[in-house]
Amino acid sequence: MHRKLKKKVIFRIQKNFYLENLVDDQKSYLIYKMRNSKLMRNNSINKRKITFNSHKEWFKKFIHKNKIYLVSYNLKYVGYLRLKFRQINKIEISIFIKKKFQNKNIASKILNFALLKYKNYKFIAKVLKSNIVSQNFFRKNNFKSSNKKRKLLIIC
Repeated sequence: MHRKLKKKVIFRIQKNFYLENLVDDQKSYLIYKMRNSKLMRNNSINKRKITFNSHKEWFKKFIHKNKIYLVSYNLKYVGYLRLKFRQINKIEISIFIKKKFQNKNIASKILNFALLKYKNYKFIAKVLKSNIVSQNFFRKNNFKSSNKKRKLLIIC
């Protein structure tokens, strides 16, 4: 029995700025490296390092129902956009941009891409209360705080 292969799609955001829809685990190592970076772990709910084997297992399950886009800027992979489809009309969004590529409006353009492409969905971002940069980013982009659980702020 043959599985229908998904076609890789690359979206051009602007000159030298692309989003690549990951449809298999060929480039999952790049996501793994970014996820285990000190910056990402400091701002994540799960702060532990992840083994590559557990990452591969998670990745294969995740892309079956969800989306991950690699962010390419000036021919370098600088981050990712992760979309987890929750209920019928909700998406949990996560954006990671490497430190030296922050403050270049990349994350806002990625967010706008997602909001336009999936305009029939409500977006949710789970942000730690200690992650002021992410809170300010989502608020700047018209997200509002909806829940103040423990160390976590749910921004819709």
